[in-house]
Amino acid sequence: MKIRSLSKLFLIVLFCTATPLLFGADYLYSKLQMKSYDEMLNEVKARVQKAEKEGNDDADTAKKRLKDALLLILSRPDRDNMVSQLMPTVRGPLKNLDAFEEIAREITDEAVSKIKLKSTAPDLKATCFIILENMMSELKPDAQTNAGIKSIFEKIRDAKIVVGSDVKNELRMRSSLKPPASPSEIATKILTGAK
Repeated sequence: MKIRSLSKLFLIVLFCTATPLLFGADYLYSKLQMKSYDEMLNEVKARVQKAEKEGNDDADTAKKRLKDALLLILSRPDRDNMVSQLMPTVRGPLKNLDAFEEIAREITDEAVSKIKLKSTAPDLKATCFIILENMMSELKPDAQTNAGIKSIFEKIRDAKIVVGSDVKNELRMRSSLKPPASPSEIATKILTGAK
């Protein structure tokens, strides 16, 4: 019995430490919102360059590094349209590995899971809302024509996400950001073509 409990605990710890979105302070919106374009670009390029070096020998490790770079971009509030300027730096290499949709789906799944989890800290929840908002903004042009991208929007729509008061308070107090609309409602509008 004890061995089973320990192995379950080990798997939980391994899962939690393997996914930067879950606990990485470097990905919190509050830390990223003050970074300049050059700072963000340098961090993204460093990850992409490591991924490109590893890509020929180890595609899985390259995908993880590129996911890390994409997560970094999507976690930053996009008041200055920086996300769309940085996205091509990562999107191209991910497409070369035929992994862009896969990684976008993974990030979406993780963000939705963390929002739904009651124990998630408000700053991490707020970051997850920003990730989903940025993701939908970037993928919106392909939502009607690409089945893989459409499934990402359907996942967000079907999650029926509500913006809680903890997230609203977090965004108002820490960054003066306007609380986001429900990502599920935004996804529904995009999927139905409503304005």
